[in-house]
Amino acid sequence: MNELNVIATPIGNLGDITLRASAALRRADAVICESSEKTKKLLFALGVKGKTLINYPSDDEGRINFVFNAAADRPVCALVTSAGTPLVSDPGHLIVREAKLRGIPVFPLPGASSPGAILSVCPFKIKDYI
Repeated sequence: MNELNVIATPIGNLGDITLRASAALRRADAVICESSEKTKKLLFALGVKGKTLINYPSDDEGRINFVFNAAADRPVCALVTSAGTPLVSDPGHLIVREAKLRGIPVFPLPGASSPGAILSVCPFKIKDYI
């Protein structure tokens, strides 16, 4: 692995996937995922075919070497969670930490922001929220 893209995926509405995230999933040689079943559904919906999926289903640090060995000959990898942004409530931080320890560049690809969406329809100044 020479590059890791940390990709936010839709939480409930597939239409919330960004064009950049979709392109990054198409470009990836492998997708490191929390749930291969949910990731397969996402990739199918986006028309992305033939991707190698590498599972990281738990906080088991013993899986880290498995993940990086499986990704060794795949230059561009994507990291996704079942829904939302990786590292918020999943063990993706272990993958990111190990990538950084190995000197692999890590790039964030943000998704739709729930706080931003709800604030856009509130009747007060956003600076009051911040």
